[in-house]
Amino acid sequence: MSNNIKKEVDKITIPEQLEKNREKGIHQAAEAQVHRKQTSFQKWMVASVLIVLLGSAFMYHSEVIAAVQKALQYVPGIGVVEEEESEGERYVLEETKEVEVDGGTVTITNVVVDSEQIYAVLSGEGTPQYLEMTLVNDSGKKYTFNSSYWSSSSNQWTSNFYEKGEFNLSGQVEVVLRDKTIPITLVETKSYETFRDMGITDTQNGITIAAIPSRDGDKGRISLVSQHSEDFTIKEYGLHEVPEDKKIHVQDNEQKQYELSRYKGISRASNELYFELPTEEKEYYTLRIPVVNVEYKDEVEITLPLPKDEEKIDESFKLAGYPVDITGLERTDDDRLRINVDVHYEENDSRSLHMFRIKEKSHMAKFNPKTNVIQYLEFDVDWDQEKVNVKFDEPEVFMRGPWEFGDEGTGSSSLRFPE
Repeated sequence: MSNNIKKEVDKITIPEQLEKNREKGIHQAAEAQVHRKQTSFQKWMVASVLIVLLGSAFMYHSEVIAAVQKALQYVPGIGVVEEEESEGERYVLEETKEVEVDGGTVTITNVVVDSEQIYAVLSGEGTPQYLEMTLVNDSGKKYTFNSSYWSSSSNQWTSNFYEKGEFNLSGQVEVVLRDKTIPITLVETKSYETFRDMGITDTQNGITIAAIPSRDGDKGRISLVSQHSEDFTIKEYGLHEVPEDKKIHVQDNEQKQYELSRYKGISRASNELYFELPTEEKEYYTLRIPVVNVEYKDEVEITLPLPKDEEKIDESFKLAGYPVDITGLERTDDDRLRINVDVHYEENDSRSLHMFRIKEKSHMAKFNPKTNVIQYLEFDVDWDQEKVNVKFDEPEVFMRGPWEFGDEGTGSSSLRFPE
């Protein structure tokens, strides 16, 4: 490891709360049903050398930051950068594998194997859920795993498999799901000496983003990893949750734009985007990210009077340093309160608060359809209440670039997807 990297690693401190949560594992969004065992899978969810990564915004996120001493490796499928102390090679599934099963589809999102453990993810749509999986190596040795963490929502499901131990799995491997056998290939992960070696990078507004182009079958995959202050995490790279005219987009050398999406399924890394590659190979592609959506960890508690009908008030507070005004309170029903807010949104500012939530209360919010900026929040109250304590938290901020990747040509700064 270079001296510069070593210096950066030495600067890293693990916040006390993260240290306390080391064994908590991964978390499920409120919308999905969850069943899980305690595992130490979270040690794989590593962000280091000041790299802060958001995994799947819908499914889970890691709370573990570790100071470590090995070359950077990007793990496709779960969208994390790792820097491990473990000895030996790490093998991963570079391309997702989707097959038709029982009238629906099952996708092997990723398989990661090293000398100490294995982690794999299956997701499905329109099929029964698989909670057991067998992997067979090229010598015929079988390893059977039971799901350690699973979730479901609507007609989609995800099964995560984690087990400690040594598993002789690399190269050609078969995945057996009941009576279905699926061949896959596990390849050794690539290592990088520095963050900027990982892909094409651009720095704007205090955030450095690396775009890592790769191929996944007939699709182009762009993996985005970032380096920035630990004050916030990147929740979205502009595919969702931003104004329509500010969305991330990719185009080829003929200025044709392609629709970016995530692979269908619940457990998907929010920083991995895909698009259909044309049958005719293009000279190069360019990627533009006008805005990223970041989330701060901050909260504030205030006490509000409950009006009998409607009342204008002048109450202000700050979230993550951004001012918020409460401009009015309204009883929309005897047991329902609306809080009208002004977040001082300015479209030309480099950073703009655009939303936040109410902590520990079921609530709804209305947003401006053009700017996606919060206008009011509503929640239930008792009809005879005179005051209410409210905790506001999880402020989200638009950070504006743009970040631009790729140039005309075939050099190191070119965004290409060769077969």
